[in-house]
Amino acid sequence: MSTALAHTFPELRVQRVEVLGRGWDSTAYLVNGDLVFRMPNEAAAGADRVEVEKRNRAEVNLLEAVRGRLPVVTPEPACVAPDFGFFGYRYLPGAVLDGRDDLLAAPTARRRVVERWVGLVTTLAQIVPAERARALGLEPFARVRHRLDLVRNARAGGVFPPEIDRLATRVLEEYAERYHRAAESGLVTLHGDLGLSHWLVDEQDEPYAVIDWSDACLAPVEHEISNLYWTNTYARALVREAVDEYERRTDTAVDRQLVELGFAANGLGDIGLLVRRDPNDPDVHKVVARLRNLNVASAVPAHAIAEIRSSRPPRGMATRIVAVDGPGGAGKTSLSERLADELHAQIVHTDDFASWENPTDWWPALIEQVLEPLAAGSAARYVPTTWGGPDRDEVTVEPGEFVILDGVTASREAFRPYLAYSIWVETPRDVRLRRGLERDGEHMRPRWEEWMAAEDRYVEREHPAERADLVLPGDRDLRSARNSRTWFG
Repeated sequence: MSTALAHTFPELRVQRVEVLGRGWDSTAYLVNGDLVFRMPNEAAAGADRVEVEKRNRAEVNLLEAVRGRLPVVTPEPACVAPDFGFFGYRYLPGAVLDGRDDLLAAPTARRRVVERWVGLVTTLAQIVPAERARALGLEPFARVRHRLDLVRNARAGGVFPPEIDRLATRVLEEYAERYHRAAESGLVTLHGDLGLSHWLVDEQDEPYAVIDWSDACLAPVEHEISNLYWTNTYARALVREAVDEYERRTDTAVDRQLVELGFAANGLGDIGLLVRRDPNDPDVHKVVARLRNLNVASAVPAHAIAEIRSSRPPRGMATRIVAVDGPGGAGKTSLSERLADELHAQIVHTDDFASWENPTDWWPALIEQVLEPLAAGSAARYVPTTWGGPDRDEVTVEPGEFVILDGVTASREAFRPYLAYSIWVETPRDVRLRRGLERDGEHMRPRWEEWMAAEDRYVEREHPAERADLVLPGDRDLRSARNSRTWFG
């Protein structure tokens, strides 16, 4: 590294080199505490040096074109190799936004992130229209077929567990068609990998800069939104809010299924790459866990949406409250967020009232603060429990046409006078426990076992599945769902 820099930039006196981070095909180095150089890894550089140089040239051109014109700070190329084999830019201080659950948990802070994210996407498309982007050297995203080939190869190798294999089937059947349909409607200039791992926050925890523009391309906006799924805990909330904000600002409909399929294709393709390099790579299990936890295997069954839309609210109520009940780790929240997208509804999470110490007996507060106000046509307001974390902001739920009540015991007897429709999500115990431990860590096993025991008591006492309007499987394709009357005979 030092030799390459000294040879290319004789005026640069290299005194200290530190590794900032490693990616799929490059490593970022901090030189003299002031300059950042992203150097291609040996395998990537040797595979196609011409392609590396072409991408670097396009990235430098784009960064020069947007300097000072975006609502965020961007890298400013300072040392560019004559052949564009690599380049450096002034170091931008700050912490990476990804993993900052303390920030993303607060609705107001998450809203600021979403507004900044959408502001960047829309402004970039405005100041660098497609024709200008082509002139700078950017090209249309061209890895759809490559992603699908990786998925097919990984699937043929038998590396996917059953539920991920079903997801792979859906990706192979639908992703390319949806992507090309969206591309025909128009391409926009994108960062190309705008997950939160490329956002920096300042000392006040405000997102202020975006780094690593090496994947900049022309593609449908769904391609960019799908990168938000690589966030951990609050991925679905970020995606849903980003889609809503983008549609509001641009008056353009977003294909939400393509957003999910794009993330799934990316993740499944990553598994294919990892397995090709090392079948025992531990990162394979990390990617599988993300795909599993997000439960993007299929859309909500059309008949379920139709039934909910035809349901009637209880007498005297205008808002139809839809309960999504089931044990922890069953897949309720993933389903609730899908329903919220379909019905344009807000979600109330029972976890905002529960805690490890009180998993099921918090219900009077939810009736008083949420169900009774909504029944009266008023906004509901409550402050979520902290689960041992920092204090959280007050949540306001407006009495819209639909509200989703998501979580353990959401369809309990005490709530039923307020419900228009209820769903029970049925998932095997071992799958639920595995999901919980993948999310929270093995050290939480005693907590999970206590929680599951409390859930068992609720199920034995109230038999919620037998009273549900619909029972859905949380461990397989939702399109195999059956009506509860058929399932329970």
